[in-house]
Amino acid sequence: MNQSRKIVFPGPYEVSLSQALIPDLAPNQIRVKSTFSLISPGTELALFTGTHTGIANPDNNWAKYPFEPGYATVGIVEAIGANVAEFDVGQHVFAIAPHASHNVMTIDEDQLTTVFALPAGSKTEHAAFARLAAISATSILQANVEYGDVVAILGMGLIGQFAAQLYALHGAQVIAVDPVQQRLQIAQQVGIPSAVESIQAWSASDTKLSSGKVVDLVVEATGIPDMVNSALELVKPLGKVVLLGSPRGTATIKTYEHIHCKGIQLTGAHENLQNVTGTHIRSRYIRHMLELIAKGKLQVEPLLTHTLPAGEAQAAYELLLNAKESTLGVLLDWGQS
Repeated sequence: MNQSRKIVFPGPYEVSLSQALIPDLAPNQIRVKSTFSLISPGTELALFTGTHTGIANPDNNWAKYPFEPGYATVGIVEAIGANVAEFDVGQHVFAIAPHASHNVMTIDEDQLTTVFALPAGSKTEHAAFARLAAISATSILQANVEYGDVVAILGMGLIGQFAAQLYALHGAQVIAVDPVQQRLQIAQQVGIPSAVESIQAWSASDTKLSSGKVVDLVVEATGIPDMVNSALELVKPLGKVVLLGSPRGTATIKTYEHIHCKGIQLTGAHENLQNVTGTHIRSRYIRHMLELIAKGKLQVEPLLTHTLPAGEAQAAYELLLNAKESTLGVLLDWGQS
């Protein structure tokens, strides 16, 4: 097998499955044969639809067509370079790699930053979600959450679902907010009992849900710009709002009413902040998420709603775009073309 199949976006709303030669391995490289790859419903969908802010930005050289999407792949090490001692042929791994049947990965000399051995007991399909969970963990990094804090998560997409679980693991009392009933039901399945369809619904029953306490922290996980004001309205005076979902537009914020008078801290939680705060933080986060998933402390099964053959990638992206109420985690199966 000297050809790799890979997903490419030639332009907005277009998906193709192209072929390319698999390069020979350098001494510090390995070749991973993909089993599954997970579609990111935020970044990838924005690039699929042409709404990603980087497309029109001439200073952004990454978000341009033709674009090769994907950054969460699980597979089997098929070959190793002469200088690679960290992996063995046949080993199951998670890789920060595009949607492709085969990926050649470079192993750093001092840190394994893009390829991770799966912990014992891992279910391959579940391990594919580790990168999305690590992205959600960025909000923990920014929040300084304390045990017993009341934390409202706005948006129960994949990022919000993982954030809710992670805050619960940190001892917070989590309230999941989403207008889609199916997503609230999934939140309850992964251990978040307080799930409501709107901020107004939460306000009407806050005594029952939070024992009369106010909201200490709001995590905005939808990426909808107008939700920033909703988050600022909901949080208590001197509370904190963390923007976890990447906003796909601009918002007009009531700075006097919501920030100046209430003393609110408003902060962002883009994944890139993991590597700003320390060397290889992202790698440590992904390893930790893989362990949590393998041990069942982070639940994935209810989040995995669809698995499609890689050859049906166009249908997979359209499913995420047009069936949001019933679609969360979508895997591409590279065993099927």
